[in-house]
Amino acid sequence: MSRSYVLRPILYAVAVVLPGCSQQGDIDKQLNQAAMKGDTRLAGRLLDKGANINARDKQYNATPLMWAAHEGHPKTLKLLLERGAEIEAEKEGGKTALWYAAKQGRGGTARLLIQRGANPNAKTGDGITALMVAKSKGHTAVVELLRQAAPPPGGITLRISDDKFTINGSKTFLLGVSYFDALSWKTSDLDELARRGYNLIRIWLDWAIWNDRSRSFFNSDGNLIHEQTLLNLVRAAAARGLVVDVTILNDTKESGAGNPENAVRNAVRALRDEPNVFFDLVNEHGWRGWALDSSRMRSLVNIARQEDSNAIITLSTCCGHYDNGVDVDLDIGVDLLAPHLNRTSDWFEQTDERVVELKSETGRPIYLQEEQRRGWRGANPTKGHFLQALREALNAGAAGWVFHTDAGFDLSSSTFFDNLDPVERETVDDLPEIVGAASTSTSHTSVM
Repeated sequence: MSRSYVLRPILYAVAVVLPGCSQQGDIDKQLNQAAMKGDTRLAGRLLDKGANINARDKQYNATPLMWAAHEGHPKTLKLLLERGAEIEAEKEGGKTALWYAAKQGRGGTARLLIQRGANPNAKTGDGITALMVAKSKGHTAVVELLRQAAPPPGGITLRISDDKFTINGSKTFLLGVSYFDALSWKTSDLDELARRGYNLIRIWLDWAIWNDRSRSFFNSDGNLIHEQTLLNLVRAAAARGLVVDVTILNDTKESGAGNPENAVRNAVRALRDEPNVFFDLVNEHGWRGWALDSSRMRSLVNIARQEDSNAIITLSTCCGHYDNGVDVDLDIGVDLLAPHLNRTSDWFEQTDERVVELKSETGRPIYLQEEQRRGWRGANPTKGHFLQALREALNAGAAGWVFHTDAGFDLSSSTFFDNLDPVERETVDDLPEIVGAASTSTSHTSVM
């Protein structure tokens, strides 16, 4: 596997491992051969007998992981990774296992390598990335996989100034959509949202579709089991100018994460170097199992701060949680308020009054994260209702507003835009115009 020739599927006769075999070179050679042929069982036996998991074959200077990736053997690749194979090992010229999987169009091994943390942006000495080589070979499925994992260069930094968000230092109104099913995120959705003028998506790490716990990013111990998928999404969003509202836990103490403290710790730790995110630690914490548990909330905020002292944190609320004031949440240490206001029949007409009232009690940003949606308990707001609500939020000085829809609840077999009903589709197209009009008006300069 040098510049003068590439890996070829040479069929070696895999020798039987003899009980008395004591030659390290022989057993290492057999491991490379087993990896190339996809003989997972033999590879495991050889490793048990002491084979060097990162041994290089003499002809191509390739590791077993490179062979498994190149020949398209996900099961063998998984075994090698679980046993400690060096995922970023390079051949001369800087070619890695992921690079070879991309070159050969091996989607299964490429996906597994990315999920286990392989760097999709790594370049050979000639400056060729895995994406570039896959594209040159016409491997369209692998190209799409790598595009999601290695988005175009770019970036934004989110901060708070007074009662507004800032992006790269400029006060900016955040306009977003509910995009809960982040496990199934699509590059095309991000592209379309950015093209329309949106600058925010709200995802939910412990989101469960109809109690399907497999949709959570956490296992029962609160460990993050889809970290690379999350990082890929956040970085792809940043490259397109999108902020990510990372809602972590659901609204009961029986959160699917199992260990809420550990889940918060792991989520914030994973994203602490990503400047385009902020965190809603618990969705609607003032309801059901989390009601009035301010000491538990303060503990979660403290855990998040320990992982990232600069993290932007909120705890969303609902169901009249702020009827008696906002002091409790401010004392807990949130940076902004994210109230899910009562979904009355005239909710869209009350938006400005509600925002003004909340702003009068605090100098923090007011972020309308989850307003009324179509289909909720028979409600079917019109496009006009949504446009009016957004307009009133802007006029009242809110910091952000999310178009709440169930189109982002399940993206496993469709895109966000495919799931919109006709009214929602028109609404999604028209909402950015409201923000655009406000940004050019001297009477609304405070939102910029």
